[in-house]
Amino acid sequence: MTMASNEIKQTNNENTKKNRIQVSNTKKPLFFYVNLAKRYLQQHKEVELSALGMAITTVVTISEILKNNGFVNEKSIVTSSIGMKDPAKGCIVHKARVS
Repeated sequence: MTMASNEIKQTNNENTKKNRIQVSNTKKPLFFYVNLAKRYLQQHKEVELSALGMAITTVVTISEILKNNGFVNEKSIVTSSIGMKDPAKGCIVHKARVS
């Protein structure tokens, strides 16, 4: 999900890559990502949240917290699926992705 602060519009692609947060549902607590997104917004005026599989619900929760507290406006939601090789099974596994 890409979000921008109230006064800033779309920035160039270079800036978008610097302000991307890849969220995991197991590595860090929810409010670690909320606070990180707030810091990114102060630095870049825009933040992109990205997640795979089960972490998608965490991204949705983070974005709702930021929206409800007036830090961001949602700009776009992009969903897709990607194929990843499962090292245990040796086959390709498709995972949902949101950004």
